[in-house]
Amino acid sequence: MALRCRFVPWGMMKRTPALLALALVVVVAPAAEANAAKKSTTISVKLQEFTLLPLPSAEAKAGTVRMKVTNKGTITHEMVLVRAPSATALPKVTAAGGERTVGAIDEEAIPERNKMGETGDVKPRKTVSKTFKLRPGHYVMFCNIDDAAGNHFVRGMYDEFVVTK
Repeated sequence: MALRCRFVPWGMMKRTPALLALALVVVVAPAAEANAAKKSTTISVKLQEFTLLPLPSAEAKAGTVRMKVTNKGTITHEMVLVRAPSATALPKVTAAGGERTVGAIDEEAIPERNKMGETGDVKPRKTVSKTFKLRPGHYVMFCNIDDAAGNHFVRGMYDEFVVTK
């Protein structure tokens, strides 16, 4: 491959630094925006009998969302995150005798594509962090544990969560 040398007129050489600076702005600005978009959002979630509270709010930007889940209560809780329009839209257990009580969320009936994940059991005064890749939409976070107190979801331990663009 032969290198070719071109003659550049003097007037063009004077404008070259300005054109180079403009080219850098055009290339670097979108890269900075892409890096900003890749940064994760951290949401603290407080679990307590029988509430679930996302802080600072029940909203995050799409992308990587880290949830720091702390059990401030005196019994074990969990946080399950699913994509759903509302808590009332989630499938419920309707017949007694199974693993869950009537009125609890029927997690097996939720389509896999809508299951974002869960923390597993969070013991009292313990913290668990989970990272999720979330698209814009509506989500529901809930505790679905059954114990002597009953089912935690049925007792009101859920909140809705919105992910924006």
